[in-house]
Amino acid sequence: MRKQNLSTLNPSPYYENIIGKNNPNYLSCQNNLAILYQEIGQYSKAEYHYIESKEIREKVFGNKHFEYAASLNNIANFYLKLVILKKQKYSS
Repeated sequence: MRKQNLSTLNPSPYYENIIGKNNPNYLSCQNNLAILYQEIGQYSKAEYHYIESKEIREKVFGNKHFEYAASLNNIANFYLKLVILKKQKYSS
């Protein structure tokens, strides 16, 4: 099986050009990419997509909406996982 470059799997540019950044499908795409990059250990890319999703949700829904709160929760969990991984690395 041939490994595929993840950049070819990134639908964000297509979603952005076709439906725009403010579309819920684009936001879902950003969040799903963040999860994917986090799972494969590409943390800087994951962080970028989590923050992109948060910023757009704040702009679209406002900072009192549950969608924005969910984005903050996703970012907090991401940073928590990074801290745990760092502690495990240095305690080994």
